[in-house]
Amino acid sequence: MKSPPVDRITERIQLRKSRIGQGKFREDVLARWDGQCAVSPISKPELLRASHIKPWSTCDNSQEKLDPFNGLALAQNYDGQFDSGFISFDEDGRIIISERLEVWETQTLGISERARLRQL
Repeated sequence: MKSPPVDRITERIQLRKSRIGQGKFREDVLARWDGQCAVSPISKPELLRASHIKPWSTCDNSQEKLDPFNGLALAQNYDGQFDSGFISFDEDGRIIISERLEVWETQTLGISERARLRQL
């Protein structure tokens, strides 16, 4: 069977790397956080992301990349800011908000300055 033609203006065929085990990592991270965001009451899976604490690209090995203890279940508003380096968490689980993020931006995004991880 012949493949359909590619619309060269708006489509392309691409070869790319895929992260093997990413789906299992997500399942394990969501299970570790009881299916709920690590800092908010959001528990709808479609609104949660499994975010690496130590980035995938800097992990020492495959085990570290897939370790659910290297992950946070975060609602999209927290995950986007965490991945961008605008928020982090201290050793007691309290949120650290970057000075690069304006107060009105945190308020608009629904990020509480009193947020903390539910567990360490």
